[in-house]
Amino acid sequence: MSLPAWFVSLAISTPETPKDTAAGQRRKDNLRGMAFAVASGFVLMGSFGMARHVSGELHAFEVAFFRTFFGLLFLVPWFLRSGINPFKTARLGMHVSRSVFHSGASLSFFFALTIAPFAEITALYFISPVFVTVMAVMFLREVVGLHRWAAVLMGFAGMLVIMRPGIEALELGSSLAVVSAMFGSCSVVLTKGLARTESVMTISAYTMTLMTLILFVPAAFVWQWPSLANLPWLIVIGACGGLGNYLFASSIKAAEISVITPLSFLQLVWAAAIGFLFFGEVPEIYIWFGGTMIFAATSYIAIREHAVAKSTRHAGPVQV
Repeated sequence: MSLPAWFVSLAISTPETPKDTAAGQRRKDNLRGMAFAVASGFVLMGSFGMARHVSGELHAFEVAFFRTFFGLLFLVPWFLRSGINPFKTARLGMHVSRSVFHSGASLSFFFALTIAPFAEITALYFISPVFVTVMAVMFLREVVGLHRWAAVLMGFAGMLVIMRPGIEALELGSSLAVVSAMFGSCSVVLTKGLARTESVMTISAYTMTLMTLILFVPAAFVWQWPSLANLPWLIVIGACGGLGNYLFASSIKAAEISVITPLSFLQLVWAAAIGFLFFGEVPEIYIWFGGTMIFAATSYIAIREHAVAKSTRHAGPVQV
């Protein structure tokens, strides 16, 4: 049944208000950001799956190095166009510190990837924003209210559900995943400090360059040249790492954080699917339960931090 002609005419002729136009644009931006976020998680999990595959031949330290090295190569055209401008900084020490922590996170994660179930280490790495909140209070003197502290406790509870200390012996892979999250959170806190004065271009340039140099050192102790069969895999891993991070940055730029953060849980789904299809792993129920707790906690922290940022811009500091 068609609509009456007068109603269609009215709908067509009714002008949109600026408020309607803004709301429509915001919905489009959020949808685009959601698409970027989903694609980012899929690409990054895919790159980790490929990294696990080539780890059958190469040591995890080498895989971590080649991922960063090939990622850096893809940035060379950008460097050639920008010259030395991205490397102009007065905070070299902080860039070095950030790269050291980021390298530690990468080495721990890739080593854990070779000895623990894919879904398990992915779920444990979700704890990183919880560590970031604690460290931001300790080192950046950020004010955190009761709501976010409750989320922090829930995140740690989820971590304990997955690791189950006292019920089962702590496994090296699970422990390394948590260590990786801790190193990663240190990197994020330093990034927050650098972002006050440094551009994204400068932070990216120093991170990729310094990490390539740092990661070469542990890789050199276990070095063996990759076979011609695995070389394309390493190149794709590097490209996917850069693409995944670019897509994630694009999602943050396009959409509201409260919209895209819940989509992070899909990374656990991708990891479980990759582990099952390619490595014969079936995640146990406690991984899903603990991972859901961690995900809920980190999502709440991200949403509350976004609310704090908006409140601070419009009405001054607000404790949440």
